[in-house]
Amino acid sequence: MNYAKFFAASVLASVASDQSFAWDSEVADYSVEAAMSQVLAKKELGADVEFYFGGQNVFGIVATSFGEAETNRKNNAYNKSNEQACQGAFLFALRSLRDRARNLGANAVINIRSNYLGDEDISETTYQCEAGEVLAGVSFIGDIVKLER
Repeated sequence: MNYAKFFAASVLASVASDQSFAWDSEVADYSVEAAMSQVLAKKELGADVEFYFGGQNVFGIVATSFGEAETNRKNNAYNKSNEQACQGAFLFALRSLRDRARNLGANAVINIRSNYLGDEDISETTYQCEAGEVLAGVSFIGDIVKLER
């Protein structure tokens, strides 16, 4: 028996089967409130930078605008529900925006919107996440500002 031919045929058969596409993923909307209410989110993000999604009312006056910031973060999705994996990617993305705001001396990120493949989705209550069996990813654009009260 020619094992090289058998191996090649086996690989081709597995690639052609629906069962082999462990990389398949889907884009869905998830709750901002659920992600923000995680104990880990509260601990990791701190309270020195505020986050406002979509057109949420901002508490204060924009004193300084530092421009837009973009982030695209991934999270391990293996052996997690899509929601769990997406909440992790959400947290990584917000930490990235928070760090950018801190570095600029800002105290808020406003007008946060999902930016999946360049298609912006503006929502006060949901964010978009692409999740599969291996990875979940969240992309945001937000305006970095300093608010005065």
